[in-house]
Amino acid sequence: MADSLILNVGGKIYQTNKSTLERYTDSIFPSLLKGGASAINEQGQYVLDRDGKVFRHVLNFLRCRKLVLPAGFCEYDLLLCEAKFFKLFALQKAIEEETRGEIGLRVGGRTFRMTIKEATREKDSFFDKMLDGRKIVPRDALGNYLVDRDASLFRYVMRYLRDGGLFFNMTEFEQLKKEGEYFGLDMLVHHVESFRLMKILDKGCLNLHLFYHDGSDQCVIYANKAKIDGWFSSWNISEICSKYITFKHDPTDLAGASSFVGLSGFSLCTKEHTGIIPIIREKLGAKQRPREVPLSNGWTKLQFTA
Repeated sequence: MADSLILNVGGKIYQTNKSTLERYTDSIFPSLLKGGASAINEQGQYVLDRDGKVFRHVLNFLRCRKLVLPAGFCEYDLLLCEAKFFKLFALQKAIEEETRGEIGLRVGGRTFRMTIKEATREKDSFFDKMLDGRKIVPRDALGNYLVDRDASLFRYVMRYLRDGGLFFNMTEFEQLKKEGEYFGLDMLVHHVESFRLMKILDKGCLNLHLFYHDGSDQCVIYANKAKIDGWFSSWNISEICSKYITFKHDPTDLAGASSFVGLSGFSLCTKEHTGIIPIIREKLGAKQRPREVPLSNGWTKLQFTA
């Protein structure tokens, strides 16, 4: 058959049709087939250095135009990795719908569920490398990744990955910082350092750290005081923040002078950060431009003092 061809995927042999591989024109298969002799070995097989076992499910998707998996299948992350490599966007969507984009982790004897979006919040982290195959992590019979870390601290890591900031009270700063370093979560480490600093700084003046990303309109703000000369009384916080929370440092301080506040602002944080800076300078009485500290992966920290 002129349409028939042989694929050698990671040492496993598959026979299919050219029309099957070309079914999704935006995938890499049409260009692979156009490569002709350069992609074929001496046996006349198209050679692909990918996971031969998982490719079975990729090929079935191309044949059936839907996700067809055996009972008990749990290697969704590996299949998603292959779908991304082959640029099969329809397969990616089908996998995410099937799994709700989640993975399971067994940490210190406890099971956690994490979305793929959360797992890849920070590029080149432990989780990011785990999902694209750069880091091999063992799994249990249910497909959960096995991670030998402290479960009580991992819940903080999970909340950070979900929310993008530390919107919870805690005291285990050094321990959480070490977890951030272990998991390669550079921004978590910076957030912990700012959180810890705001709790110990002199309450005589207000200090504020703002984290923003070039490609996002979200920012996260930490401050060592909830109020300063009427701060928040003349500024409607809900106009620029979708989420905020205050923490009492000293329960006996009824005036709230020693409160800490973490804010997550969206609409006025642009990549040029021209919207929120004038507002903060005006409302907080900050006379000078904030100090700008470049961080990793496009993140920047702005430091205000008022």
